[in-house]
Amino acid sequence: MTLQDLRMKIHSLGVQIESALAGRPWRQLPEAELERLDPVLESLDEAMTMEAEAAQRGDSEYALVGDTAARGEQLVARLNAPGQPRTWTAGATALTAEHYAGAGLQEFAYKATARPRRTGQGRSFVELFGPTSMEGWKDASEYLGCILRGEHDARQVTIGAAMDESARPAHGGYLVPSELERRILDVPLHQSVVLPRCTIVPMAYRTKMVAGYAAQDQSNSMSMFGFTYKWLQENQSVTPGIGNVRALELTARPLGTYVAASNEVYSDVDDFESLLEGAMGVGAAEALDDAFLNGTGLGMPLGIFNCPALLSVTKVTAQVAATVVYQNILDILSRHCSPQTAVWVVSPTTIPQLFSLTVDVGAGGSYVPLVQVGVNGEMTMLGRPLVQSHRCPVVGTVGDVGLYSFEWYYAGIRKGMAIERSAHVGFTSNQTTWRLISRVDGMPRISTTMTGADSVTYSPFVVCASRA
Repeated sequence: MTLQDLRMKIHSLGVQIESALAGRPWRQLPEAELERLDPVLESLDEAMTMEAEAAQRGDSEYALVGDTAARGEQLVARLNAPGQPRTWTAGATALTAEHYAGAGLQEFAYKATARPRRTGQGRSFVELFGPTSMEGWKDASEYLGCILRGEHDARQVTIGAAMDESARPAHGGYLVPSELERRILDVPLHQSVVLPRCTIVPMAYRTKMVAGYAAQDQSNSMSMFGFTYKWLQENQSVTPGIGNVRALELTARPLGTYVAASNEVYSDVDDFESLLEGAMGVGAAEALDDAFLNGTGLGMPLGIFNCPALLSVTKVTAQVAATVVYQNILDILSRHCSPQTAVWVVSPTTIPQLFSLTVDVGAGGSYVPLVQVGVNGEMTMLGRPLVQSHRCPVVGTVGDVGLYSFEWYYAGIRKGMAIERSAHVGFTSNQTTWRLISRVDGMPRISTTMTGADSVTYSPFVVCASRA
């Protein structure tokens, strides 16, 4: 991508954002409009970051002319160019050149004040772990090429030395430069189903303690989660409650990504290292979604489908096998504890049936589709975002349609990927195998479903029972 292409992309994204805002402050936008703007804002973050990183490396193909403040002024000018002159704002903070004048190039695009961040929204690698670099390597091609050829270089750091642990690591390999790790992990952090919406916990060591709630009894609105709430009156004593907070331990569990290709591919395909990098990011997104949804908790994250907090509502009486009906959707919604933050996640096999469901309007025979599709292709159902995932089971199976508030799910990520290659596994077939190790964990913040004041059970994770 040339510098001009990058500028055109930033300008186009600015036009989209200005059109959506229509002169309104960010905090006046309805939740549905904010959800639709998320991908646009993420793309803008990425484009501005590419520009900053290219300038930091000194790449003439990308770099702008001028110092940091001048670059900031140019970026703001492009964002403000469409329509009438004004300062492009995000929340209550104006995005002006002063934001960039005193900041490092790597950091300015990720400032928390750049736009409002809501509960459960995705985060970037830099926000989690700080600025990155290639740590002495020119680029990913030089780093991966050195490993591919089996060369020893002083810039290579073994994963054991990097982790500085007293115990010998369970796996070997070389530490992946943090900039390359960022490019790989930012794919699932932004594009997967669970990670952009859950509560992410950066891990500096193998284990980390986090807090969870014993939230099963919500029947007394004045004593929720073990806390006592009381309207105070003069000279009246209050007996404080004891918070039902439990300790959860996240353990960084190794996830191996393996890929094998013929040595002819390595020799003949141009820029193979970039293709490898991109494939690892997309693969990590799918693998982590599968773990956070289907994981057993044995040597891997505890997935939502296998956790005690999952609530499965009964199917409709005499419901035909392998079907989804309107009443299933209403039953799921009615048992969710916080639908205002939830997202529908469905199996692609349910899409034909969901698109055939309608909601009657009045007595004149009019109806509207249950699933609505926006101009950008994003789907909603009953006002909440709808995404499809191949990690969900086939239609008619528990989990084919579900409503989830992923902020109730912890995902722990430990910085420090390790990479190795081996020619021995595929020696007889003239192949080389790569192995990338990342370390993550995940589990829900609550241990069971909740009971409300109406004696009905609720949960942030609700699905429909089997319709086999």
